[in-house]
Amino acid sequence: MRTLARIGLGSALAALSVAITLLIDSRAQAIPAFARRYRTSCRTCHAWSFPYLNASGTRFRQNGYQLPDGAEDPARAASMIEPGTIDERTAIFSTPPLSVRARLLAEWIEDAEGDQRLDASVPYARLAGGGSLYEDVSLVFSADVAPSPALHFLTVGLHDVLPRGGMSVVAGQLLLTGLQRPGHRSITRLASPLAQVSVGDNPFQLEGMHVGVSVQGRPGWGALAYELAVASGAPGAANQTGFGAPGVLGRLSLTTGEHTVGAFGYGAVARLRVDRGGIEREWDDRFVVTGLDAELSVWRLLFYVAGVLGVHDDPVGQGEATRYVGVRAEALWAITQELSVIARYDAVESSDASLRHRLATLHAGYLLLTSLRISLEASADLVALAEHDHDAERRDETRFVAMLEGAL
Repeated sequence: MRTLARIGLGSALAALSVAITLLIDSRAQAIPAFARRYRTSCRTCHAWSFPYLNASGTRFRQNGYQLPDGAEDPARAASMIEPGTIDERTAIFSTPPLSVRARLLAEWIEDAEGDQRLDASVPYARLAGGGSLYEDVSLVFSADVAPSPALHFLTVGLHDVLPRGGMSVVAGQLLLTGLQRPGHRSITRLASPLAQVSVGDNPFQLEGMHVGVSVQGRPGWGALAYELAVASGAPGAANQTGFGAPGVLGRLSLTTGEHTVGAFGYGAVARLRVDRGGIEREWDDRFVVTGLDAELSVWRLLFYVAGVLGVHDDPVGQGEATRYVGVRAEALWAITQELSVIARYDAVESSDASLRHRLATLHAGYLLLTSLRISLEASADLVALAEHDHDAERRDETRFVAMLEGAL
């Protein structure tokens, strides 16, 4: 079986090589929407490799996807936009501001029971778009179009409500941990278990879908940034979970150069409703999730670390509280502008065995083009390897993945 898996993986890699050749031939000049719109390089906003943002990219996003005053002038001049007219703010966006991002996988898996298999798939083809619709007004969205249509987020923003970055108001389907590398911007194959914890009958996840309003800003475009959001909790499965009271998120971060440290807290009440054996029960689960994170850039090394504490007072309707702690540590080494290596460790620990998860990941990626990457990745669930509780849900132990990912 192992020999067959190796042969199958080799075939998948060959298929990836063919796909790379086709993409290079047909899309050599393709760049994502914002770079096309502003006639600039993707590296203006992204760090060594997409989708990571550098300090300029972070401020571009916080500024409603507008460049600083004067920075748009070359693009406007190239489009012969007459100053002082409506076209001055709108004609630059006459080209549909859309980008497509897709990923192709060849994945070899050995699960906790020793079974092996080789999978090849296209986990997503994603459409993202939006930007500045008019001065200080933005619209941004991200959605999968294949294999299953799904909306990730859709927001409308009013920026510079207070001048010089003092306040923006963003409404729509929010990502509560938008400053903490949400899954849709992740390079690695598997999303962080830290942001996907779901406790008992409460389906809430930090990276879930949350409809609400966020007030945020970076006063004076200085070092301090803040965010205060009021949002619904995750709706959960049909006939399982009600909304309860809206949740409240608060976040503060401090940025110096390319270094950022932050703290956040989220509290909510979920109204849980479960039918067990024909008996319907309904109760409230009050919960709080707090965390700290830091991102440090030294030479060609990028370090990210986050810690989270979660407390649910009654997630299974038995009057018993559940607590968990989690950490995420990641180091990215940009060996060259094209070649990078990522080492990542995620851990969630709790007295509830079903929540325990420790994932180690090693990822190597090479940028064939500015926004086309070929990667190899290995990951292992250390709980399954070392101390798996057989009464808890089994997880896959080891994965080796070849990935081709591109944006245009």
